[in-house]
Amino acid sequence: MTSGYASKWILLALVSSGLMMLGCGDDDSGGSGQHVKVFVTTSQYDGNFGGAGNANAACNNLADAAGLSVSRWTAWLSDDNFAAIDKIFRATVPYRLVDEAQTKIADDIVDLTNGSLDAPINVDETGATVTTELQVWTATDADGTNAGVGSCVNWTSDSNTERAQVGLANSTTATWSDSGVQPECDTLHRLYCFADAVSK
Repeated sequence: MTSGYASKWILLALVSSGLMMLGCGDDDSGGSGQHVKVFVTTSQYDGNFGGAGNANAACNNLADAAGLSVSRWTAWLSDDNFAAIDKIFRATVPYRLVDEAQTKIADDIVDLTNGSLDAPINVDETGATVTTELQVWTATDADGTNAGVGSCVNWTSDSNTERAQVGLANSTTATWSDSGVQPECDTLHRLYCFADAVSK
């Protein structure tokens, strides 16, 4: 009986230890553990992508050229049909930049869309920090929903009479996605790109 109880306690200790080790995978130390990669584009675009799907293609082309390991990416853009939060990968693990430190911007999808970030999305696909021309096309409120103030006619217009909401790549407040309306869709802005899969 004693040896049986001892075995159970040893098994419990091993299981607990294993769970503790699993839990450590998602800590903040140097970007360890599973996460979803995020970057802001080096390239800038007017509001006419020929639709949001071509914005995704822009993210993928830049990621491929930079040699990023994830093969599919989605732009953080809303339109009249879909909200950005319904397009990107809804992660239960942290979102991290593609810099060397794998800087964490949010713990998970809930943290990403609560109106504040742990760090700005100001690192491009090459791992460099973006410091100028910080406006980013979004048409999206900080909670990931369609702002309802324009999306350059579902991202098919570069007219100076159409408009869309923009964010700021150097912001950690709600203005990362919603810093106001760009009243002209012929201006050039960046995109936020989110990986469609979890990486380590």
